[in-house]
Amino acid sequence: MKTEPVPHAEVRPTDQADGASRPDQLPLFVYGTLRRGQENYWLMRGNTVSEVPATIEQMALYSLRAYPMMVEGYSVVHGELITIHPRVYSRLLADLDQLEGYRPGGDSRFRRVERCVRTEGGSRLLAWVYLGERRVLETEAHVAIPHGDWCRFRRDLIRGTRFGRFELADDGQEQP
Repeated sequence: MKTEPVPHAEVRPTDQADGASRPDQLPLFVYGTLRRGQENYWLMRGNTVSEVPATIEQMALYSLRAYPMMVEGYSVVHGELITIHPRVYSRLLADLDQLEGYRPGGDSRFRRVERCVRTEGGSRLLAWVYLGERRVLETEAHVAIPHGDWCRFRRDLIRGTRFGRFELADDGQEQP
């Protein structure tokens, strides 16, 4: 499904009375292992002011087995818009850069860029996003995630294993 491009630099977060967001501290759009319930969410726990469902357009999502990679494309990717607490913003962003292997000016698998995302409520905000380098997809095995939702992909994957799809027969024995 093709959609019209969304301007990437259209709205910046505004100052809030509770100090939740500053114009120089963009929120972060997460779409994979940093989402709530995923293996790297522990980095976010206790360090956020808000976490709301959000989407980003004109992207494509791929699984590289243990983690996803998002690149420019023609689909919608689902995730969460995270507002990092101002007190830990710089430290947490540096930790996330390290996790993602992002080195400004260096050779990186991901780069942190500003993009426009849409919250579940319809607001458009500028946010940091870790975009994958397309060259990685040229050299590594990957699977497209056409529906654009890493958490759904993982749930479906688990359901497709013997651990996710067994039934008990009338005699209480497992049936394949």
